[in-house]
Amino acid sequence: MVMSHRPPVASAKEKFAMLAWLAMQTRWNLPVPMAGMPPIGDVYFVDPIGGAAVADGRTPATAVNTTALGLALCTADNGDVIVRMPGLERPGDVGLAMNVRGVTLLGVPPGNIFQPSGEPVGIGATEAMGPAYWRDDAMGGESATGPAVTVTQPCRIIGMEFFADWTVAGSGQFSAAMLIDGDLFGFSGGWNMIEMCRFPGTTFDAGVCGVGICCMGAYQSIIKYCTFEECTEAGIMLDANLKECHDVYIEENNFWGNGNAGIDTEPTPAAPQDIKVHRNKFARTHGQAQTMGIRTRLAWEAGMITDNFFAYTRAGVLAIDQARAALEAINVYCAGNSYTDGGDPRA
Repeated sequence: MVMSHRPPVASAKEKFAMLAWLAMQTRWNLPVPMAGMPPIGDVYFVDPIGGAAVADGRTPATAVNTTALGLALCTADNGDVIVRMPGLERPGDVGLAMNVRGVTLLGVPPGNIFQPSGEPVGIGATEAMGPAYWRDDAMGGESATGPAVTVTQPCRIIGMEFFADWTVAGSGQFSAAMLIDGDLFGFSGGWNMIEMCRFPGTTFDAGVCGVGICCMGAYQSIIKYCTFEECTEAGIMLDANLKECHDVYIEENNFWGNGNAGIDTEPTPAAPQDIKVHRNKFARTHGQAQTMGIRTRLAWEAGMITDNFFAYTRAGVLAIDQARAALEAINVYCAGNSYTDGGDPRA
């Protein structure tokens, strides 16, 4: 009897996941093993719909069912990749902790799109947990009991969607879907890349998201190719909070109709430093009358705002909250920005 050494035939779902993963490895310069060379890092699959609580995660057919379980399989500083298949997760009151250094979380398929079944490649906070993250200067406190995801170690997140279903009304208060939160010096939560992700303001449970990403201990973080859609407070909040919110690169993102500003600043108790905002698009949408592009509150300590596009549909709406001279006085420099449709071209 002749024994066949051919591998089992993969299902259509497995073939799709593997092809999409390989394609994205090439597109995003993830480690691709060469002939005769061992792979760099391990690959684990997470399938919130068809995965299991007890599995090895090595193939789509043996995927685990939560991203937290996928992270538990990873080894720090090994270059491991988690392939996150379609489905919406609710990770509980504490949210998902991205706490394994050097891991890449890759949504399949990427690109801020929904599946034909209507399933996002997403992670959401739950309304029952209260605010996903809140900060209240008047009350002198903060809570981080339930962001959809909290980044505390250098990592890379690509092609995911993040939801927060609760917001806090009132001056100085906000909630966020993602919190980049390093230690006192910001290094543990810094050195990360958030790419091609989506942060919608209105969620599946008819809740609302105050802030897409809150950058606290976000030293040397890159936020690129993301979309922030009508978050009630801001797409990105820069909030140093006595940690290292500096050398943050915000490049080639879309900010559509986010409440107070596309990029806002929490001015106390510490100042964001060396913020680079480059080649982004800002626009207000129907129902967002007060939005502006960037609100520095004159709280930055150095930065650059270059080659951005600001589009508005109402005269008098500010592209940037301060005039060029005031920004240059705090070492924030503007160059190459474009303005249209009634935007204020002061800077």
